[in-house]
Amino acid sequence: MKHNLSIRWRLAFQFSITVLLILCISGGMVFVLFMQKAQGDIDNLLFIQYKNIQNSLEEHGNHAKDSDLQDETFQEINDQKQIDLVSVIINRQGKIIQKTSKEKIVLPWTQGYSNGMVDRQPYRFYMDEEYGMKVIVGENLEPYEKNIRSLSYILLAVFGAMFALSFSLSALFAKRALAPLRILHDKVRGIQPDNLPNASLASAYKRQDEIGQLALTFDEFLAKLSQAFDREKQFTQDASHELRTPLTVIKSSLELLSLKPEKLNQEQLKKLATMERSVVQMETLVNDLLFLSRGMGRPQEKQTLAVGAFLQKFLEPYHTMAKQKDLRFRVEILHDFNLRTSPMALEKTVGNLIKNALHFTDKGTVTVTVDAPAIRVSDTGIGIAEKDLANIFKRFYQADTSRGEKAKGFGLGLAICHDICEREGWKISAESRLGQGSIFTLKTKP
Repeated sequence: MKHNLSIRWRLAFQFSITVLLILCISGGMVFVLFMQKAQGDIDNLLFIQYKNIQNSLEEHGNHAKDSDLQDETFQEINDQKQIDLVSVIINRQGKIIQKTSKEKIVLPWTQGYSNGMVDRQPYRFYMDEEYGMKVIVGENLEPYEKNIRSLSYILLAVFGAMFALSFSLSALFAKRALAPLRILHDKVRGIQPDNLPNASLASAYKRQDEIGQLALTFDEFLAKLSQAFDREKQFTQDASHELRTPLTVIKSSLELLSLKPEKLNQEQLKKLATMERSVVQMETLVNDLLFLSRGMGRPQEKQTLAVGAFLQKFLEPYHTMAKQKDLRFRVEILHDFNLRTSPMALEKTVGNLIKNALHFTDKGTVTVTVDAPAIRVSDTGIGIAEKDLANIFKRFYQADTSRGEKAKGFGLGLAICHDICEREGWKISAESRLGQGSIFTLKTKP
């Protein structure tokens, strides 16, 4: 049985094979019993015929006529059953003195029961000696063999019909038996992080059978999983909040030092700039962690947004960032469209893509294109190696080997984009070549 077959068809096939084996065994036994019974009947008839001939010999001796070799009772049986009986008497000199058939008979020469031929047809014979003469009686086996063949065809037809019937019924019963599993399957697929605490399979299947016990066990697992998620979110949120305070103090202190650069030498100014960049990175990390632990866990209020107009307003700060790096930043509205979503989700997703593009582009252009129902962010930056494309949306993944020093970060920006897209039902993809730039495409549901 192939493993790619569903449980339903495997159960149906296995049950049908079992039924077929039972039928073959029982049918074989019936067939053997029928053969034994048929041969027993033939042997009884032959023995009765032999007794009739024996009685005739006792009455008439060697001069008995053919008509004397069968009594009226036996002749009636012969006619009713439409069988072909023959009888032969051979004297002491081996000469046939009586024969009821004009056909050529291949006579048996063994005492008792044996098989032979009469005019190329199979016969069953019985031979014994009486008064020094050999008496042979035989019966045509062709009618019995026809009955046996008919019985074989009937059994084969019955076996085939029973196999088809058992397969159909077992497939039907298996489908009904597995219906609760399909209900649980649909229920499990509907479980999302936001409804995990209230997810319950036992409520969808209330019977106390094996499937019901499986549902209860799965509910216990979901409860433990929900608790683990809650602890993780709480820890991330608490840690982020605790980090914000010292970061604010450090950032304020660095800003105060920056107000009087004349009191610092060149080496101290470089260290101050490095510390300021590190604080900005830490702030970004803390904000991203807070967003993942808190922002994604809460349902956001959705609005119907005109994507082009919304992006034109939202993207103003990025023009300034592009000018600081001497880059061209363009927004192209090819086909504008309306999108029902939360402003935070759209702003965070497109914003992270633009930040990435600006960060990894030293010269050239960063372009945001609105082309219903997609939004594309393309750049002429350093690009991404093909081997890294499959992993760039994973949390904390950094393509160090392909992006060099510019890959310094925490690997959460694209992961946040991917999480938002999954939540909103969007699709995000990336195309890139090293040294030629990247294109990130966000396909929405307008």
